[in-house]
Formats: sequence, structure tokens, C-alpha cells
Amino acid sequence: MTTGEDIRPARISYQGAPGAFSHEACMDLRPWDVPVAFETFEGAIQAVLTGDCDLALIPLENTTVGTVEPAATLVREAGLEPLSEAWRPIRHALLGLPDARLSD
Repeated sequence: MTTGEDIRPARISYQGAPGAFSHEACMDLRPWDVPVAFETFEGAIQAVLTGDCDLALIPLENTTVGTVEPAATLVREAGLEPLSEAWRPIRHALLGLPDARLSD
């Protein structure tokens, strides 16, 4: 029998920096686990394959462009399979200095 003390949070790899869309999705989908940032999709996937991380949160498709490459191909070639989905609203904002013009 295991106790709560025997259970450790999973480590979830993702591509990006803390605060990135994938990091937000990790926190939304599995807030009890530990998100681990990687610079590349390859690094995040490799962390799962080596056992450094337990899961990876990798964007495979989005409603604007469809399949996200090279992420989808890397996941497929690694033999990983989706276990769940996370939906994130994506909002971009264009920022500029005072008196800046869009034409600049």
C-alpha cells in the first residue's frame, strides 16, 4: 500500500519559458505536477524518453494553422501518444511606444 508521502508530483516537460502558452496549459491541466521548461520540442520530448520527465505537453495542432510542425512529427517519431488535451485561448497584443505608428 502506498501513502500520500510515497507519491511524488510528475515532471511535465514543455517547450518554452515559464509563462508561455504551454506552461499555462501545464498549470491548467495538471496544477499538482512540476512543469519543466525546455528550449526546444526535441529537448522536451527527449526528457520523456530518457525518464528525466514523466510526461510532455506538446502542441500538436491549433485552430488557426492546423498541425503544429515540427512538434507533431517529433512526437509521432518518438512513439509517444496523446493522453489528453488542453485548450488555451491565445490572445496577442501589439505594443508600441507613445506616438508610434502602425506604419513604422
